[in-house]
Amino acid sequence: MTLILLNPDWLTDLVSQAGWMGLAAGSFLCATLLPFSSEVLYQGWIFYGQPAGLGFFAASAGNCAGISLNYGMGFWASGRDFLPERVRIATVKTGPWIRKYGTGALFLSVLPVIGDPVTLAAGYFRIRIFWFALIGFGLRILRYGLILVFNF
Repeated sequence: MTLILLNPDWLTDLVSQAGWMGLAAGSFLCATLLPFSSEVLYQGWIFYGQPAGLGFFAASAGNCAGISLNYGMGFWASGRDFLPERVRIATVKTGPWIRKYGTGALFLSVLPVIGDPVTLAAGYFRIRIFWFALIGFGLRILRYGLILVFNF
């Protein structure tokens, strides 16, 4: 059984008219700019009878590209001195904790709402790209795999 919780017309139109490229673009946007769930897009893709395997690869690729952009923006921002003073103080206080448990914090990146900011923080605190890719990509792909499995 497929459940679509939220259905903005423009995003579903993008997916339905642009096919797998629209699903990849929608998943990318959901991982970066939009407060929306790419899982809902993938559920809609399956619900409307599109090839589930193709959707799995498109949604996974788009979402992994989106969190890579988040990581890159965080990495870029960490070397700049444009943060407000209170953010800089908070960063100094939490920096050692994040550095110590940062890789483990990547397991939170799969959660709704806080997951994408975690990927941004991973770049900011310069968590190794190997661990970011392994954990971040792996969890995103696993999440789509579970949707695929539970729909058949």
